[in-house]
Parts: sequence; structure tokens; C-alpha cells
Amino acid sequence: MKKSLKNLLVVAATLFALCAPALADDETISDPLEPVNRYVFAFNEGLDVVFIEPLAKLYRFVLPDYVLERLHHAFVNIREPLSTVNYVLQGNLDGASESLLRFLANSTIGLAGLYDVIGDQSEDKLTGLGDTFGRWGIGPGPYLVLPLIGPSDLRDTVGLVGDYYGDPVRIALHSGSLGVDHPETIYTSVQLAFGLDARSRLLNQIDDLRKNSLDFYAAMRSIYLQHRAAKLGGATSAPEIPNYND
Repeated sequence: MKKSLKNLLVVAATLFALCAPALADDETISDPLEPVNRYVFAFNEGLDVVFIEPLAKLYRFVLPDYVLERLHHAFVNIREPLSTVNYVLQGNLDGASESLLRFLANSTIGLAGLYDVIGDQSEDKLTGLGDTFGRWGIGPGPYLVLPLIGPSDLRDTVGLVGDYYGDPVRIALHSGSLGVDHPETIYTSVQLAFGLDARSRLLNQIDDLRKNSLDFYAAMRSIYLQHRAAKLGGATSAPEIPNYND
């Protein structure tokens, strides 16, 4: 019953996204929920300052650079199956074949993804259902700040739900074919570890942005929207958070 309810929620959310007006991806910022978004943003900031940022610093302090790089490769590699599926949905068969080849090569020769044996692995090449909706012409809708997750929009939020339940890795863990106990705990732990790794790679940039922004909320919103517009516009790499110490 619980599984059926989850599947129903995913279908409903996906249908909502597909039926939503295809708002144009222009430079106009749609943030009608700004008061609520700022409240959630403040909550996320408090959690980050008190818990997540110190944990990310400890993560980078304790582990040698070599180990950090191996883990980062593994985290990116484990998201390749989801990217492969979404490249197919986007009609990008070249992207799908490259993503699948990277996953197969890095998961075998690269020792479970610890090594990028092909040498073209990049987070910029990962794609998800939010990107797929964008390729289908569905507009972003209003800007949102999600608890714990951070900047998003309506399209990407629906995409996150679809990515979670439709991730081939999660499906494989739950299928029983891998013979693992507590598959949901394992999958969630990997996602949290991926998020910690990503946060640890932005320590200096986010710290600089906090110190140098007149309005940190607006700055993060602008960077997120530019990042998404650049990626859906076909840019090979999206804008990064500026480092004011450079």
C-alpha cells in the first residue's frame, strides 16, 4: 500500500509538471513565494553554519586529497545510470551511450567508480528529470527554496521526486537482485554522502559569497538561475559560484 501511494504521488507530480504552462526561460525572476523562501533559506543557513559546514570541513581535514578524489569519482559514477535514462528521454542517444560507457568502464576497470578510466567524467555531464522537462519545453515555474536541499524551482522539484523514485540504482537495490539488506538506508546514505562531498568542494566559495554579498539570498538565487539557464541552454559548463579571493 505504501509503495502504491509513493508511485501515485510520483505519477501525479510528473503529470502536473507535464501539464504546467511552459513558462519561458528568460531573465525575469519569478519568486512569488519570496517571504516563505527567505524563511526556509534562513533555516537552511542556520543548519549549514551549525552542522553541515563544520562536518564538511572535518570531512576534508580528515581524509587525504587522494581519498577525497576517489570518493568524488565514485559519487559521480553512481549517478551515471540515472543520467543515461534521462539522456534517452531527452532524445540524446550520444549522451546516453557515453554516460553508459563511462559507468560500465568506471564500475569495472575503475574499481567501483573510484577511478575515471576514460577520463571525461564531469558533474556537468550528469543530467536528471528536471533537465529532461526543460528539454521538453517545460518552463521552470516559480523559484523555490527547499528545506535541506536549497535552491530549486517547481520544475526541478518535481524532477527531484522523479529522480529519487526512478533512479536505476535505487530500483536495483530494492529489487533484491543485489542481495543487500536495508536498501533504502544504503541509498539515502549514499545521497547524503554525495551532498556532503559537494558541500565540501564549495567551502571557500560559499564563505566568500556570504561575506561579500549585500543580500546572500538574492545572490544564491541569481547564481542558481544562471546555472540552470546555462545548462539547459547547452553550455558545456555552468557558471560557478565566484571566489572573491581570486
